Amino acid sequence: FVYEPLVKSSDWSLAKILVLSQTKFGWKRWIPMLTFSFDMTVGGGRLASFHLSNLTFHFLTSLAVFFLIRSLASWQAVRAPANSRQPAPWHVALWTAGLWELHPVQTKAVTYLVQRMASLVTLFSVLSVAFYVIARTLMETENGKLGLRAALLMGGSLICMGFAFLCKQNSFILPVLLLFTEAWFFRT
Repeated sequence: FVYEPLVKSSDWSLAKILVLSQTKFGWKRWIPMLTFSFDMTVGGGRLASFHLSNLTFHFLTSLAVFFLIRSLASWQAVRAPANSRQPAPWHVALWTAGLWELHPVQTKAVTYLVQRMASLVTLFSVLSVAFYVIARTLMETENGKLGLRAALLMGGSLICMGFAFLCKQNSFILPVLLLFTEAWFFRT
């Protein structure tokens, strides 16, 4: 991506942004190319700028993991028997997101610049599932009705899914993940 002439642009017009789809990665990785172009333009192509962006995306993904796990743990706490002891959902989410963020396997996603594609697809995939879980939780608490808040959250889930599709091809497993989430947490 560093040698891709289309990534190097000082013009941020809509036409120039759309031209990024003509890189060798095409639309399949358009959002990462957009972020690389941003780093080339704003950061002057300095390595520190790329690493700072990768760290930022990694941190945002950690927040998304916290958001997802808290949502799932809250839903499970609602469904748990009245006499069972459940840990606080935020506590479970904090530990899970912390372990995810600090796990050594994440080193590659932050260190290798091109792994930003993996970080971005993870960010949008986790957000898509989290929005879906919250929407379904709202629907379940409102007797299966799709209210305005739940509809907006479902829309957010679809938008994040679309963004994930524009990051990396392995995001096409996301609809299957949503089906499994539905079956595992809401159909049992």
